[in-house]
Amino acid sequence: MVDYLPFNVGTSISYLSKIGQIKFIDQRNNLVGVYENHNDKLVQYKLSELLEAYRQRELSIVTDIYPQSKGVTLTNAELKRVEKIDSFCQQARLHETPQSLPMLEKMIPIVAEHHGYEGKDIPKPKTLQGWYREWALHNYDTVQMVISKRTGRNKPRLPDDIEDIIKNCIDIIYLKEKKSQKATIQSVRQTMLEMGYSDSDIPDSNTIRVRIKQLDPVMVTRKRKGELTHREYTRATISHHPKYNLLERVECDVMHLNIGVLDNEGYYIGSLSIAFCLDTATRAIIGYALMVSNKKKETASFVLEALLHSVIKKNDDDYPFGGIAHLYAQDNGPGYRDSGNKKFIEMVLKALLQMLPSRKGWGKPFVEAEVKSIRQHISDEVQADLGKFDSKKFSEDTLKSTAKLTIEQVEEKIYDALCYTYHDTPMEALKYQTPRQVWAELADRTPPIYLERLPNPQELRPILLENKAANSVKGVQVLYQTFQCNQLQELVFEINGNRALKSIRVCVEVNYYDARAINVIDPRTGKRIEVPNTKHLAERRSFYQLNAFRNGLRKRIENEATIATEKRIKQRAESVRKGPKTNFVPIGSSKSVWDDLNKSVLSPHELMPEHDKESKRFAKQVADSEHKQSKSNSHDSNSDNSSRFESQSKQVKKSGGFDAI
Repeated sequence: MVDYLPFNVGTSISYLSKIGQIKFIDQRNNLVGVYENHNDKLVQYKLSELLEAYRQRELSIVTDIYPQSKGVTLTNAELKRVEKIDSFCQQARLHETPQSLPMLEKMIPIVAEHHGYEGKDIPKPKTLQGWYREWALHNYDTVQMVISKRTGRNKPRLPDDIEDIIKNCIDIIYLKEKKSQKATIQSVRQTMLEMGYSDSDIPDSNTIRVRIKQLDPVMVTRKRKGELTHREYTRATISHHPKYNLLERVECDVMHLNIGVLDNEGYYIGSLSIAFCLDTATRAIIGYALMVSNKKKETASFVLEALLHSVIKKNDDDYPFGGIAHLYAQDNGPGYRDSGNKKFIEMVLKALLQMLPSRKGWGKPFVEAEVKSIRQHISDEVQADLGKFDSKKFSEDTLKSTAKLTIEQVEEKIYDALCYTYHDTPMEALKYQTPRQVWAELADRTPPIYLERLPNPQELRPILLENKAANSVKGVQVLYQTFQCNQLQELVFEINGNRALKSIRVCVEVNYYDARAINVIDPRTGKRIEVPNTKHLAERRSFYQLNAFRNGLRKRIENEATIATEKRIKQRAESVRKGPKTNFVPIGSSKSVWDDLNKSVLSPHELMPEHDKESKRFAKQVADSEHKQSKSNSHDSNSDNSSRFESQSKQVKKSGGFDAI
């Protein structure tokens, strides 16, 4: 009789490449009945044969496969422990009483011999009892059972009272007052010394840092950095973006470009910025506006101009994009959070407005994803783009030196880049269709609704300037521009009455994109008075265009042809050479002047400047003396050589040389 059998009735085994289930065991007759699954037959084996095959690892026990945790990084020691616990616990589970000590005492040697465990690697029966109990509590997941022991290593070794002090200091200093870890460590030390603890009782600084590191990162982010940062930290993409209908959602943004722009006279105005509205369903730019200024700043008038361009129907068959949207998603930039922008969307367009936090691209992902491609298309079209702005590399002088396009030229190139290049480029997000194709398909199903009647121009001046002086003679001055009318003059006279004062203080509404007129608010009734520009502008021009000559006096193109040909006149740099201002030295100068000139980088030339009267007088005296001396010398030489000149003249007359000439 065998004391312990590694298999019982009902155990599934794998033997000779066949899987079967044991139906009976007869130890007296040394027989085992196995029901083979592949041929539906009951086959008899000798018990001694199966036991020997189990020892030789030719027979294996087939157990139920329970879910095991995957993707867990385990050390080599933990892997060996998982394999060891599995080998013993899976075998014990085959019995009706898996935690019975008599059964375990008989089972352990056979399983250890089968798997090759020796000496201290063989567990005791009570140890195996504890293994099996924990294994069952972890839903027979050996990996979870092993890694649960890791937490035992991180149990605090400090007394509970010291742990409470550390916890209170972390809550107050680190989380509530938002101070550094160093300040928290100093607070723990000071608190313990005040409570009577000795220096030996104070925990090490690394121990406190470990306690801070063990805090919940979500809780730390929320308490130390605020609710907005907490939302961004805990955001999760659990589904794809919904499929929008035409003009169901429009996202707005502003893009600043490092492109210097000139006016028609060649004065530098500033850099270029573009505000645009993008339809999320078709990725089409339904409206945009250009702004040129010397400051990269979003203004309400600039943003409002892009919204107006998006809701009107364009008189251009190549640009059919536009219409009133159901919802406008905007960030919290200075131009978008203005009350004029909000009133226009909610009261004029009767649409919804969604304000998103600034510098959080995930709030409006569609327009943020297209900014890069739009910037690339514009850079390819406008060759004067310096790339993304970097204050260390680019300055206002750099933009001035590279500026070569006028406003009209930039508008044409931007129109070509947005109308044709961008809208005719296939996109992966649109299943390799172009925005123009998708717009045409959706517009046939649901035609867009346009703003048929534009609002009053007085309603399109969203920027409020307070405490401006209104003079009865000069009117109101805004950004170097003067605005005056008879109605404003009457208002000043009525408010001042018989007093000799000529000015009053009023509030003014301005659109920086349109300098043709402003609104002056009557301080008595609150009514608007439209006051035109004294320059009587026939077409729309911005304040920045009118004031361009104030910004670019140092950089002016003198030849208008250079604007059309895009060629710049390179000015000669000033001389940085050292030495005398001129290298023109009068004849007969002293030796010291020549020595100074030789030491400099200039080469001396014996030329006399016409403007130097003293040098001229001195040079004339020297020349006269030299002329007299040379004349006396020439008289002596003529008397000696007179016979020679007479013979030469006779020979010339004979040859007829002068007669021939």
